[in-house]
Amino acid sequence: MSSQNQIEGNYNTNAEQYNQQPPPSYNQNPHEYRPYGGPVYNTYEIPAQPIQSVQENPGCITKIVDSMKTVHIKKGYECAFVTFCIIFVVCAAIFLGIFFGVNKKDIDYKYPYLATTCQTLQNIVTKTPCCDITNCQCSEATYGAPSCSAAKNTFVSAPVCGNGYYCCRSACDTCYRTESYSCNCNIVHGVNICSTCYRTVSYDCNCGCKQSVNNELCSVQCGTCYSIQTIYGYNTTVGFQSSVDTQSCGRDDVVCYNSWIGSHPTGQTSECWYNSNNPSGGADYSKPVYHNNVAAIVFACIFGSVAVLMLIGAIALFRCYCK
Repeated sequence: MSSQNQIEGNYNTNAEQYNQQPPPSYNQNPHEYRPYGGPVYNTYEIPAQPIQSVQENPGCITKIVDSMKTVHIKKGYECAFVTFCIIFVVCAAIFLGIFFGVNKKDIDYKYPYLATTCQTLQNIVTKTPCCDITNCQCSEATYGAPSCSAAKNTFVSAPVCGNGYYCCRSACDTCYRTESYSCNCNIVHGVNICSTCYRTVSYDCNCGCKQSVNNELCSVQCGTCYSIQTIYGYNTTVGFQSSVDTQSCGRDDVVCYNSWIGSHPTGQTSECWYNSNNPSGGADYSKPVYHNNVAAIVFACIFGSVAVLMLIGAIALFRCYCK
């Protein structure tokens, strides 16, 4: 019993001592901390880092601006690169289409004409009677006049002949009609109110032949027509060839006849050109000219140049972007 009382007394004594302990406090030494009279713990203060504003650190602004500029420049490079690539593909496709579709044919074209000497061997002149219906008037042929077509077909001249029905003049009459239209328009209380007016307009009507004859008055004149065949020969890589040029001269056209015979006398020689792909196809007295497609050449140069410039620009942008 006494032992139990002694234990309880010691417990109460310790409790009183515990309750009498001062609260945890800092000693004069700020780094020494003694909780409830216990052992001393050393504490360490971490110095606070001062927060600098953007104004106190201008270098920060420079870094932010530089980073923003870098981002925008990168995006600008990307957009420009894509644009250059698209333009390059389009122009290159157009250039290749024009080049292989048109220009390649001009490049591969081999001028086939070779120069040689042509000699007139013979002129064969054929004279035939021929007639023309002339001097027609808008008048009725006299009664009993022969038919113009019959006289022409039989090569008989006729100072007066009938050429059948002929409309000398076609025309239209002028007609008139009345049509309505809106006029004197005014806005009343927000509503556009117009009056109805009328006007007379003209138009063509009753179009047709206004003057005609049942048997047109004409005449038939007959004479001589000329057909000339000029035979000429020329040397080729496959041997001597001959060909024929023809010329037709109308009724009594002596000027045409004399001009052709005078410019193609028998035995005359002159420079000419023949097609080496078809030596027997005749010769030309003037050198044939092959005309290149100038428009295709111009467009091919334009689109080809643009394609090259876009390719160079795209390569330059790619190098700058990758730095």
